[in-house]
This record gives sequence, structure tokens and C-alpha cells, in this order.
Amino acid sequence: MAVNEDETVNTLLNFRTSELCPDWTRSVWNLDFTEYVSLPVEYESAVEELDWLTQLREAITVCREWVEGGRNPHVRGFWLVLSDNEILLKGLIVILFNFIENGHQSYDESDVRYKAQEKAILASQLYFTLVSIPGSGAYKVFHPILYCRCLELLKVYRQLVIAEPPVNATKRKKDHDTLGGEKKKRKGTISSQDQDEEGQVEFPGPEDEDLLNTTCDQEPYNSQQVSALMKLLFSLTKTLITLLECYSLKECGDSVEQTIQRLAPLTRLEPETFCRDFDVRSDSLSYVRSLPELSYLGLISVISSKHGDEEELSRQVFKHILPSILMLTGSNNSAVSAAQTIPRDLLAIKGHCVQFVSFLVKQKGQSSLHGVRILLQHMSTKVPDKAEYRAKTAQSIVTITKLLPTEVYARMLRWFHRYSRGEKGGCRMFALEIYGLLLNEPERTPDSSLDEELQKYLAHKFLLEFIIARCSDKASSVRAKAITLLATSLASGVAWIQREVKDLFTPCPRPAIPCSDRTLVVSEVENATTIGTSERSDCVNCTVRLVKLISAEARKDDGRDSTAAAAPAATFDYTEKMTTPLTVAGEEGVSESTALITDCADCTVKLVKLSLAEVQELTISDRQGIVSMLCRRSEDEKCAVRKAAVCALQNVILLDSGFCCKQNLEVLHKRCLDPAVSVRKQALVSLSELLLRGPDSDMLQRLWLDAVLPMILDRETKIQEKCMEMLEEVFLNNIVSHDTACSRSQLRAWHMLNTMGGELGQELRRYLQKCCQFWATQGKVKAALLSAVQSHVGTENYKGAWTLLVELAPVATTKFDIDFVIAYWKENRHGDLETVQKVLNILGRITDRLPKQVLTSLLSELHTKLGKFDSSPALISEMITALYRICKVQESGEKDPTHWCADILQASHAYLSEMVLDEDCHRHIDEELVICHLFTLGEIAQLIPSKMPKRLFMLVESLVATTTLGNNEIGSQEVLSQSVRTQFKGSKMSPLIRVHAFTTLGKLCLQNEAMAKKCVAALARELETSPDAIIRNNVILIMSDLCVRYTTVVDRYIPNVAACLKDESTLVRRQTLTILTSLLQEDYVKWKGSLFFRYIMAVVDRSEEIRSFAKFCLVHLLLHRYPAMFYVHFIECLFHFNAYEKHSAYNKFQQSKREKKLFSLNGVQNKEKRLQVYKFLLEHMSDEQRFNLNAKIVQDVLGGIVDSVIPFDDESIPIVQDAFTILCCKEMKLSTLRATAVSADDFQDEQEAVVAVAKKTIISQVVKRNVIENIVPVIIALKHMLEKMRSPLLGDLMAFLRELMKNYPNEVKGSVYVLLTYCLFVVLHYILSTLHVFTIRVECH
Repeated sequence: MAVNEDETVNTLLNFRTSELCPDWTRSVWNLDFTEYVSLPVEYESAVEELDWLTQLREAITVCREWVEGGRNPHVRGFWLVLSDNEILLKGLIVILFNFIENGHQSYDESDVRYKAQEKAILASQLYFTLVSIPGSGAYKVFHPILYCRCLELLKVYRQLVIAEPPVNATKRKKDHDTLGGEKKKRKGTISSQDQDEEGQVEFPGPEDEDLLNTTCDQEPYNSQQVSALMKLLFSLTKTLITLLECYSLKECGDSVEQTIQRLAPLTRLEPETFCRDFDVRSDSLSYVRSLPELSYLGLISVISSKHGDEEELSRQVFKHILPSILMLTGSNNSAVSAAQTIPRDLLAIKGHCVQFVSFLVKQKGQSSLHGVRILLQHMSTKVPDKAEYRAKTAQSIVTITKLLPTEVYARMLRWFHRYSRGEKGGCRMFALEIYGLLLNEPERTPDSSLDEELQKYLAHKFLLEFIIARCSDKASSVRAKAITLLATSLASGVAWIQREVKDLFTPCPRPAIPCSDRTLVVSEVENATTIGTSERSDCVNCTVRLVKLISAEARKDDGRDSTAAAAPAATFDYTEKMTTPLTVAGEEGVSESTALITDCADCTVKLVKLSLAEVQELTISDRQGIVSMLCRRSEDEKCAVRKAAVCALQNVILLDSGFCCKQNLEVLHKRCLDPAVSVRKQALVSLSELLLRGPDSDMLQRLWLDAVLPMILDRETKIQEKCMEMLEEVFLNNIVSHDTACSRSQLRAWHMLNTMGGELGQELRRYLQKCCQFWATQGKVKAALLSAVQSHVGTENYKGAWTLLVELAPVATTKFDIDFVIAYWKENRHGDLETVQKVLNILGRITDRLPKQVLTSLLSELHTKLGKFDSSPALISEMITALYRICKVQESGEKDPTHWCADILQASHAYLSEMVLDEDCHRHIDEELVICHLFTLGEIAQLIPSKMPKRLFMLVESLVATTTLGNNEIGSQEVLSQSVRTQFKGSKMSPLIRVHAFTTLGKLCLQNEAMAKKCVAALARELETSPDAIIRNNVILIMSDLCVRYTTVVDRYIPNVAACLKDESTLVRRQTLTILTSLLQEDYVKWKGSLFFRYIMAVVDRSEEIRSFAKFCLVHLLLHRYPAMFYVHFIECLFHFNAYEKHSAYNKFQQSKREKKLFSLNGVQNKEKRLQVYKFLLEHMSDEQRFNLNAKIVQDVLGGIVDSVIPFDDESIPIVQDAFTILCCKEMKLSTLRATAVSADDFQDEQEAVVAVAKKTIISQVVKRNVIENIVPVIIALKHMLEKMRSPLLGDLMAFLRELMKNYPNEVKGSVYVLLTYCLFVVLHYILSTLHVFTIRVECH
């Protein structure tokens, strides 16, 4: 661009620098522009008519031409033009300084302040332009302080962006006062009120406090003024970039730093305007319209050898943009937003910064790498301790890291590995975030020049091993995150990730080793480990073992779960020509040698391929293999870990079907009963995913039915909805007509329906019924669906078809094809028994739609069939139900619609009378015929109780009577023997008949309250006297039904039912638990008398199945209904289980001698069982209950001994011993005060950890006060009492004191000091007296 010297001279002469006093100009320069001095009065008078704004704009325009064309050798220099025309450069700069300083002054009126700042911005722009003109350095135009003052005007841009709309002065003052009052409240966060409705947030900078202080009482700008100033500042920033391109700041490092400090905050303003890249030349700045983009271009211009060392400059720039990458805000860019999610603007700013850093890495190359490494390290150490911030920051780190050269990349990964081994759980958590993202990047191939030590960090296997190691971390949040990442890796569709995962799961073959035993080398068959098997059928003592030699090298504990024990030997049985088991023994750190050893010299061994599922002992960090580790983690105390383990185990099975074994599937099955809703839901989804995407396995399908179907009745609505969704996907969506059912999912659906239609699926059908009801309410049961199901009748799927039709019949009676059902009944009425039952069930449901002639025919046929008494009980039930419904339909036309049952009841009465009255009848009794009669009577009694003859009641009673029923010596309660009816003469019927007789008697009693009152005592006695477990089981069920119907009648006999918790039969004990749990849940039974103590003893039952079931019922079913039941009954447990009956309040309920003997837990031999019960109760108490219980034990038990409320004798000693044991056990400690309960590593967010620590502190103070005021005085008094009696309980008391001293040393020290000193002197006196050396006199004051 050509320059016009005349225009330049004329424009600059208008500044009239010659009229400035030389002394005044010299004084300003001598002060180095540190003080503001007003222009001389004479000068102001001379330029009074001058329009400074126009003059400054014209000067900027002409000077900009010299910047662009001043380097032309044919043009005279700008500075020579000034000197030749007597334009004083120093005077010009002093005038500009005056304008700039005037713009920094504070004015209340907006118009005055606006004009001053407008003039200051233009003066700064002119000064930047002068500095940019070639040759300015020789004339010392650049002055660092003046340059800094010009830069400070960029702060006005931030002031304008965060300024509020104009409001009246009163409101401004009020708002300012409110803001000042809230500063202390939000030290670490930005209030959600700072966000607008669009999710935008204001970003205060380091200078914002000064801005607020200077503007709080000033009149704000209007919109036109704000827009004009922002345009001027935008132009000033462009001029600054031009200066950085033209002038070197190498000699003034502070100016460079000031430039970075002023440009970096501008990148956070107006982030939504950023729309271009960073590769913009300086001559193209006119096209830039975005302030962040312009600021980034300025930072790029700063990072140049022209201004200093590029490496150092990069580090400074990265330092100032670090808060933006970390999405921090606040007055010092050190706080996080209080919003639930990161504001949209913060995310945009972070994205721009990451793009900027990536651009510098590509453009600057080697000079920026050192700064990038430092930036990444600071990002890792300063990332906010919140989950979303960690995730976003990890993404930024990976985005930048993948641009690094291989060597720098490897060194960075090594640093991450060292960082991940820190004690703080947040370090390990963040490292997992990074490693999880790096797994999705292609693995780098190391070149030959890379150090061998660094090469391992490039492999994805290294990342996976680290993730697997963290699955056993001591912090639960880290464990959960690691397992989640492992699950994600397992489910990843990326080829190299799955390859590395499979390499970790696949055992590697090993070479042979010398051994003293007979050894056979393990060979490799298709990259799989092989084993040895014996082919000799007579070699029954031979054992083949896969032995792995263990290296002696021990690894340093790096935070993994210290509870992980060494792997026990696992035995696998093989059916393929193998008579000996294979024992796999392994430990951590397996060496490079493996061998097969057999201890039989004559045994022939061959090599076979070992499937993946049969070996879980892998050479990885977890001692028992990945799958075994996941199974253990599914039992973790934290629900997040359990949920992640379930998901990971699902993906393991999907990755390799060899792991689809019963052991692993049962883990998922068990999690469907987890107390946590999230875990149950994940287990439901995981099993469903395995069913839909996994291998076809009958075992998997059966486990899915057993685990998922019952979740239809889950107490959580979300679980029910998810279960319905899965059932719809598995069944409903795959039901098509038989001729089109060919896909894998369709065949699987019918296979599972057939399973439910068989004998094993009887318990599952009620869940299917619930599901069909839900589908009907959703309008998904249509005629087309029923037609598709009907097409499978008569095929291999007939069981499943009729099962589904039976459940659909109650909800879709109007859509059934009645002709189809009638035709099938006529053709197959004598066919398969199960199918006939289901067809009858459907006919009973659609009786109102059947033609009259069909109803008449069906009634006659069923009545005839029923009168023969030759059908099975199940078919009898369906026939009677169908007859009853048919008669209900015909009720309008019949005088007596129940006439059909009269002759049947008469026939049964005649047969049973003859059988009971004939003394020799028992020799030729037809048991099946008797059962048919009894079952028929029971079913008719349920539907038509009014038709039952009274004499039939007596006949059934005679059948259930035993020869010992009248013997009063066996009874436990007098009322039982008095209630026995005289008609019970002592039957000699077989146990099978008596079983059905009791069932029939129960049905009769349900419909006759008077009969129930007479028989309930005999039924209760039968629980004690009957030798048949099936009879006892049936009587329990009868008592349960009677309790629901006649609660007050049965309530007094609940102790007899509870006594069955000690029955010899596991079936009876489990049935009793089920019945009592159900009655307690529905409030038909209360925790009265001895019931709780009978129930709680099931947790120490001899059967593991019963123990687990009892714990499940207590914790997951009853504790929600009765939250305080453990606390309320705990003290009485001490007295009851020690059989102590001398207390005035505890253990005073009635018990028979038989019950006392059955439920006895007293004595030293049962102390361990008592302790198990105590610990179980304590584990499931709240902290408040434990705290109150602690005081109650001390006051009621220990204090009772001190106050002589409880006599101190041999019977009370076990109670005191149990009390001390309970007070010392770890389960009694409050969970809030336990060491691991409030560990910061267990929290994903820092705020949660702070709240937990504060909670612990408060509770700790309360507990300490309780120790001082309530516990220590009682213990000291008891100590003196036990000393006088020379009681052996002193040892237990001292053990408790030791625990107190360990937990509360400062609180107990003062109270117990005298006591302990006294004990020491007593012991010393005893020792010296025994040795006959000398005696001492002990005086204790």
C-alpha cells in the first residue's frame, strides 16, 4: 500500500506537539509514565476546538499505511518525515498517554466515562500502530509501562460483557449489597442463579472484584455505548496482534507476560461466536469476527522466537488457559459450577482451548512438547473432584496426548502410570478415565529407537492389565469405575481391544519342567492349553493335576484389595473317557513352567483340549482369575461395584461362550435378589442380554425363567416395567404362526414356553399370568396373537401353546375362537392329562360364550366322569371348577344349579363311611380311590360349602386321627388335649391317605368357622406328634390359610407353628419360614412372645439354604416392614438365649419344655452361635439404633449387675460375658466412625466426602460425651464390684476397657487413670508377696 507523506504530516501536525512545554514533556518521560499529569492549560486552550476523536481515527488510518508499506526501500522513512516536519514524537506519545490515563479514571456519569474510554482506546490503538511501524525501536517508541497501561484497557471488554442491563440506582445498590453479602457463601462454586435460562453462565476473572468495586455506584452504559466500545476494543485487539507480528518484545519479558495475561481471559468471552480455525494470517485479520478467535491468534503470535524462547512462551500460555480447559470459574478461576451439569458455555470454552493446544502441537512441533507435557500433568493433578469434570478433562487429555510423537506419548503414559499409583483414590480414578479412553485409540507400534522400558506402555495389554488391577482397589469407587471400564472393553466392537482381552483370558501354554513324579509335558493344540486324562476304567485312584510353579518374586501392594486371598484349588470333572478329576492349583505370579503330573505309574494319559471356561486361573494381577474376581466383586459391599461386576460378567460370557457355565450364571441369578434396585435391574438386563445374544443353552433359559420372571412382582415399579419390557421382547414379539416360526429367537421363545408348560414350570405360570394381564391392559393381546398361538397346538410346541392360552383366557375371553376349543375337546378329551386340564380351564373361562347344547353336553360328560372317581387330583379340580361355572351360567333356568354335586357327595359319604367303620378295611384299601374321594370333597367344599353333610366332617376327622392323639403325655399345652374330638378313635390309614385327609380337612375348616375352632388344636398338636414330614408341611399350610381367614382363632397357636423352625425336615423349616414371613408382612401375625427369638435362630440353622433364606427374609422383606425390630428385641436376646429367667421384665413369655430344649442356645458350647446372631442383628441396625443399644446394654445389663437388679451368680455370668463381647465387637461401632466408612476414596465427588467427614466429626463428639457420662462410671463401679468378688469377669472387663482406650484415649484416660494405677499396684503386690521377697503397703487416694 502506497503511503501519502503530505497527508501524514498534515494529520499529525494537528496534534500541535510544538506547543507543548518541553519541560512538561520531559518530566512525564522522566517519571516513566507512572503518574498521571494533566495537560498544560496553555496547550488545552490551543486545541480546545480540536475534535480529538476524529483526529485520533485519522492518525490511526495514516499510520496504519506506514505499517503496511513502510518497508518499501523507495519510500522515505516515517520517522524521517516526522523529524523533517518538526513533529515531536515524545510530545505525541505524552499526549496519547494523557488520553489513556484519563480513560482509566473513574467517572460516575456514563457519558463522561464513555467519552474518556473511547478516547483512551483510540489513543492506545494509535500507540500500538506507532510501535508497529518499522524503525520504532531506534526511536524508543515502545515503553513497557505505557504498553501495559494500554493492555489494561482490554479489561473494559470483560466489564462490558458481564455488565447488567440498565436499572435504577436503588436497585443497583441493592444488587451490589446482595452480591457483597454472598461472596463468602460461594467460595468454591458459582451459584445456580448466575445461570440464565439458556444455560449460559458468566465467567468472572481475577480482576472482577475491582471491576465491581469501581462500577457498583456508576451509571451503566446504554446499549449503543456498549456496542460502540466493544467495536473499538475489538479493533484494538487486532492492532495488538499486528504489533506482535511486527515488533519484538524479546527484551521485555514482563511485557510478554502481561500480553498473555490480558489475551487469555478474552478467550472465555462470547464463546458462541467462535466458528473458524487458528490458521489465519495477519493480513487476513479483517475477516475475523470472533473475539475468542482473535484472542487465540494473539496468543499464537506471542509464541514466537521474535518474543523469546518458544518453549517457555508455550508454557506461559498453557498456564493461563489451564482454568479454561478444566472448566473452572470464580474470582480466581479455581471454583466449579454448582449446577448439576457443566454449563454449555464452559464446555464450549474447553473445546476451543483443546483445539488451540492441538493446533500448537501441530504447528510448533518440538518447541511446544515440553509445555504440553506440563499442561497434561497439571490437568491431571488439578482436575475438579467431580465425575463429570473428570470425564470431560480425560477426553481433553486424550485428544491432546494422541497428537504427541511416539516417544513423548510413551513417556506421558509412564507418567500417568506413576500418577495412578498415588495414595489418593482420585488419582487412580482419573487414571482409569484416561486409560479407558486410550483403549479406543489405535495401538502405536514402537520404533527401534524407543527405549525398551517405554515400549510396554504403548501396548493395549498394559492398559487392560492396569484396569484389571484396579478392579481390586481398596476404594470402592475406583473398583466400580475399573470394572465398568472392563465391561465396556469387553463389549467393545473394536477388533484390537477384543483381541487383547481374549489374550488376557486365554491361558498360555508352558514348557515342561523336571519333577520327581511321573511328568507329562503340556502341549499346545490350536493355541489352547491341554490337559491329561486317564483312559483306564480300573484306575480309580489316579489324579491328574495341572501344576503351575510359583515364582518367589512378590509384588508391592499398590492399592489392591488386601482381602483377596490365594486361590483355592478348583476341581473339574470330565465325562469324556475320564475317570479321574483334574485339580487346578495356582497362585499369584505364575512362572514360565507348567506340567501335568499323575501319581499312578500304570495310568495312560492322553492330551485333550481344555476349553476356556474350564480354566479361570490366569497370569494376571488378580489371584483367582478375571471371572473369579468378577464373581467376588458381585458380592461387594458397595452396590456400584456389584452392578459393574454383573455387567462385566455378562460381557465376559458374550465374548466367549465357554464361560456360560452354571457357576457364573448363578452369580447373575443371585444378583436378581440384590437389595439395591440398580443391581437388580442390571442383573435383569444382563441375563436378558445373555438370553437374546448369548449361546443357546437350556441351563441359561431355565435360570432366566427362575430369576427374571419372579421380578414381575418386584416391589419397585421400575423393575416391574423393565421386566415386562424384557418379557415382551423374549416372548410376545416372537410369537408367530407355526409355519413361519424359524428364527433363533422364535424357536427359543417356544422352547421356554414348553419348559413352563412342563412339570418344572408349575411355579413359573403364576408369573406368566401376571404378565398376560399386563399385556392385556396395554392392548397387546389381539385375535391375531391368539391365532398364532393356536397354530402351535398339535405340534411339538403344544405344551407351551396351551400354557399360554390358559393364561390368556381370563384376559381375552371375547377374542377366543370357541369353535377351536370345542373341537379340540371333542377330539382329545381322552388324550394327554395335562392338556385336558388346560382345555377344561379354558372352557371354564369361556362358558358364557358357549352354545347351550355344548354346555348341556359338557355338564353331563363332566358329571359322569367325576362320579367315576378315577381321575387325578389336578383333573378333578379343573372338572369341578368347570362344572361350577357352567351351572352359574345356567342358573337362570335351573331351580337348583348345584344339583350335580349331591350324588357325588352321597357316593363319597357312603364309600368313606364303609371304609372307616370296617375294621378290616385297611387290608384292602384302594389308596388312589380314597384320595380321589377326599380331593373331590375338598374342592366341592371350597365352591359349595353349604352342600357339605355334617357327617362328612366327622369322617375326614377320623381319617386324620392317630393312635397317640388321646395321649396327654405328649402334648405341650393342656388345651390341645382338651380340644381333641371324641370321634378321633385312632386311624390305621396309610401316611399317603392321611396327607390328603389333612388337606381336605383344611379346606373344610376354611369354609366352616365352628369346625375350624374345634380342629385347630388338633392340627397344632399334629405339628409335634406326626412322624411324617409331608403331613407336618401340609398342616403348616393349613394353619397359614386359617390364620388369614380366622386370625383370632389361630393366633394362640402361632408358637406351635414357629416351633417347626427346628423341625428335622429342611422342607418343613423352609415352609415355616415362608409362611411366617408372609403372615408377618400382611400383619396377620405380630412379633409377640417368643416368635422373634424362634425366627432369628434360623440364621444359625444347620442348613446353609435355610440360613441364607432366613437372612434374606429378615433383611429384605421384614426389616422394611418393622425397621426397629432388631433393636427392640436385642436386649431380650441376651437373656433368652442364655436361658435366664430371673429378670423381672425380660424373658417372661410362656414356653414348654419341648420348646426350651429345641431352641436352647445357652452354655459355652453355643457361645459362637449366640455371637453370630448378635452380629447379624448389629450389622443391620442403623447408627442411631447402635448408639442407643450401646447405652442400653451398659445401663440395663452391666448397670443392672451393679445395682443388684440382676443377681450376680453363675446364671448371670454368661449374660455379662455376652454383653462385653458385644460391646467389643466391630459390628457395634457406628458405621460413620469406622475407618473405611468416610474415606474420601469411596466418594466420586469431593463435596460428598466433605459432608461425610463433617458428619463423622459431629457424631464422634456425641459418642465421646456418651462414653464419658454414661459408660465409664458404670464400668468403674462394676470393676470395683468384680474385684471384691474375685470374679473371672475381670478379664472381659479389661478387654472392654482396652477397646475403649483404643477408640477414645483422651476421654477415658482421665477417668480410668486412677483405676489402672490401682490395678498395677495390686498385681505388683501379688507378685512380690508370692516370691516372699518383701511386702509393700498400697495406699490409693
